[in-house]
Amino acid sequence: MKKCFSIVLILFCLSASISAERSAEVLLRFSRHDNVTKIVIESEENLIRNANTTTTAASARVDFPSPFDLKKPHDFVFETVRDARTLTIKLRDATEVRTYKLSSPARIVIEMKVNPQDTGQRQQAQNEPQKQQKEAGLVSQKTQPPALQQSAQKTVDANKPQPQAPQKPSEAAKPQDKALHISTILLDPGHGGFDYGMYRQDIKEKEISLTIARDLANSLQKKGYKVFLTRKVDQSFPLGERIIFSNSKLPDLFITIHATPSDKFIITTATAEDGSADASVKLYKLSARQNRHLEKSRASAKAIAEALKTEFKAEAIARELPLPILTSIDTAAVMIEYPFTAQKNYDQKERDRLINAMMKGLAGYE
Repeated sequence: MKKCFSIVLILFCLSASISAERSAEVLLRFSRHDNVTKIVIESEENLIRNANTTTTAASARVDFPSPFDLKKPHDFVFETVRDARTLTIKLRDATEVRTYKLSSPARIVIEMKVNPQDTGQRQQAQNEPQKQQKEAGLVSQKTQPPALQQSAQKTVDANKPQPQAPQKPSEAAKPQDKALHISTILLDPGHGGFDYGMYRQDIKEKEISLTIARDLANSLQKKGYKVFLTRKVDQSFPLGERIIFSNSKLPDLFITIHATPSDKFIITTATAEDGSADASVKLYKLSARQNRHLEKSRASAKAIAEALKTEFKAEAIARELPLPILTSIDTAAVMIEYPFTAQKNYDQKERDRLINAMMKGLAGYE
């Protein structure tokens, strides 16, 4: 009996040991915008939480607490070196590197600024084959007989879009941004709770975004707007719950507030839904909610970007990304990202400037 018990105990210990050493899946992806490149390492919550990251200008090393399997897309341009529990990523042209952890899903984000000159040279090298092909085509056309050249020119002219007759004032469409009367606004301070967002020393994105959202809410309420916030205190609020809460309040405008490592303001709207998709499929897709509000979203983003640009004499970029927090919102929706750099200090005076610019942008949009 004791012998059987001992065998069972040994098998149980071996099973537990094998289970503990199970390799988790680690996914890699990256994105670029201007001179900022972002590398995302995504895996299980426990693996990410207990991982240690060290970076230099040339590489980023992540030490995981247990073995892992690495998966990366074919277009992942960074060289990687993998051991049983260590992942090293060779960085390119990095001038400034910072890392932070996010949840839902659990991930490590490596953000780095790159030298625009190096990026431009690399892009020029990539474009060189296309340039050579184009020049070769022109040379080929020049060597054709005159009759063939004349025929080709007629074909090109026929394919050119013909000038449209100017519309009469009565036929001109009214601007989309004038058709919406805003009375209810929903503000979404990004991150919260154990999700810090970006941080440096004792300054956290989640706290700055919450303070900005509160200040903006107070200013809007004084102007007679009805305002809701997804969170009023430092608390965790999963993405799915944010979307459900936001849509339940039926706002006229949704604004989510985040930080960016760039020195520019970035105003983001959702990308357009694929027009070729089947209508019955669109009906059940969350992203279809935003599709009918895109023109209003873009108009509000443009107005806010112009106001920020005027106030801070800094570049404000309007861009489009397929972010779930935007695509799943059933009203005009924008993301405002404020610069989170060592030179920026969001004290009361700076926040007042930011709030005033946003208010002017909203007034210009209406």
